[in-house]
Amino acid sequence: MLAVPEGTFIYQPPEGHHYDMAKDEEVIVQIMGMGPVITTQIPQPER
Repeated sequence: MLAVPEGTFIYQPPEGHHYDMAKDEEVIVQIMGMGPVITTQIPQPER
């Protein structure tokens, strides 16, 4: 896991499995590219 500062752009190669996460702060993930794109959200336990 690599922590990146606000405003960072990250390249993730095609045909791979990727995941993104945040610990305690709000995060916006913007995914751009040629489709198809499938996003699977994993339910988190209630705190």
